[in-house]
This record gives sequence, C-alpha cells and structure tokens, in this order.
Amino acid sequence: MTKKKRLLISYIVILIMIGFQRAFLIAFIFVFLHELTHVLTARLLGVSDIKLKIIPMGTYIESNSFDYLDLKEDILISLSGPIFNLILGFIFWSINKYLSSEFVLWCALSNLALGLINLLPAFPLDGARIIRCILNKKIIYKRANNIVIKLSFFTGIVMIIFFIISYIYGVVNFSILLMAILILYISHKEKERVVYIIMGDIVKKKSKFLKKSYIENKSISVYYKKDLLYLMNIMDKNKNNIFTVLDDNMEFKEVIFEQEIVEALKVYGNISIEEYINIKY
Repeated sequence: MTKKKRLLISYIVILIMIGFQRAFLIAFIFVFLHELTHVLTARLLGVSDIKLKIIPMGTYIESNSFDYLDLKEDILISLSGPIFNLILGFIFWSINKYLSSEFVLWCALSNLALGLINLLPAFPLDGARIIRCILNKKIIYKRANNIVIKLSFFTGIVMIIFFIISYIYGVVNFSILLMAILILYISHKEKERVVYIIMGDIVKKKSKFLKKSYIENKSISVYYKKDLLYLMNIMDKNKNNIFTVLDDNMEFKEVIFEQEIVEALKVYGNISIEEYINIKY
C-alpha cells in the first residue's frame, strides 16, 4: 500500500456531543485543528510528505510514510491531537468559570470529548495507534496489531450494544451507531493491511537506515522445517530482522536475513527453510 489515508471519525465523534443542529462550522474547525496538530507534529519530526486533506464530511491525513514511523514518532504524532484538544478544552472550561457562557461551555465539552474519545482503543482513532506502539515495544508488530484490532472490534460492539439499550429507553443517537459501524469496518480493513505494511517497511528500511545511520536488530531463532512465509509473519517493523535457523536438536544450521527471504519468495515461492538452505548451498 503506497498511501495511508487516515479516515477521521473525529468529526462524527464531536457531532455525538453537539448534535447536528448546533455550530456545525465551529465543530469542523475543532476537528481541523486536531488534525492540523498531527500534521505540524509530524513535520517537526521530519515527516515531510504528510498532507491535510479537507472533504465535505471532515478531514484526513495522507502520507506515504505514515505507516512506517518508528515507535517514538508514532506515539508523539498520535498523542499530539488529543492532547491539543484536552488543553483547549480546559482553557475554555477555565474561561467559562468567569463568563458563564453556554457557548464557551459547549466549546469546552466538545474539545474534551474529542480529546478523550480519540484515545479509545479503536481504529482509526489515535488511541489504537498509541496502544499498538506500546505493545510493539514488547511483542512483534503483527501480534500487537492483532491485539488492538480485537480491542477495536470490542469497542465497536460495546457501542452498538449501548445504542440498542439507549434506543430501548427512548434515547436515539444514530451518530453512535454510525461511529460503531465505521470502527468495525475499518478494524476489518486494518487486519488485511498488515502484510502490506510489513512488506513496505522492508522496502523503506534502507532509506531510514541511511537517514539515521543506525537500525535496531531483531534476532529470532526458528525451526528449519517452517516455511518462508512463516518468517514473513514473525518479522518486526522498524527493525533489521535476523533469523538463526536451528534443527531438531536446537543446533545451529544457518543465519538468514530478511532481504534474503523476500528475494527467495520471489524466485522459489513459499518453500521450507530447509529447502532454501539446500538450494543456497
């Protein structure tokens, strides 16, 4: 996947708080500022190709490198939007103590809602990316992503249950239902994207290495009867993956580097590690 289009549910999130009748343009401005904060943070961290796009139903971020940020960059960029809205919300809240204005109070609550709800562990909200990065510090990217996808599905289902219960008691808010459906849909699409992200990361790794002059190694010991796709599935993002191949007695057989695996899959298809070693020598 060459581009990452970050669909923004933030617009729907804020409409949950304000309804469709009030201050539509101002709600849009708060969402725009949220996304603009992401963009400015990304550019400060050296992501030059990131762009903010405006569409009738909100905004989204487009970048060729958004999926290939390192953990620190990803966390900082993802946190920046919600933190901005929380700070703005507290500023409006403080002003309202002196002015007692319904409009200022609405601005405070809207920003606080936008900041807090964006921290939920659900795609494509910022909280999902943050939790994935935290998990990726301890486990491989694919496993971390799968855990967050499950959390995201759970969040979407809980929101649907909440909508149904609210509907039974006479409180109808279709924004919650729409948001839940979008979370479930995007969570499903996120599951399909993992392989492409890992492949894209391998391609971009060289330029990132040359830019920073270093890269963290990830060393894993694997059983020689496994196949090459198995190695692809346990590769970690933003790391130089090195596989030590062991036999039945856990004795050393070979060291395989990630670039070898990509080339071998192109030439030989999904053969076993044992077959690849025999071909190699």
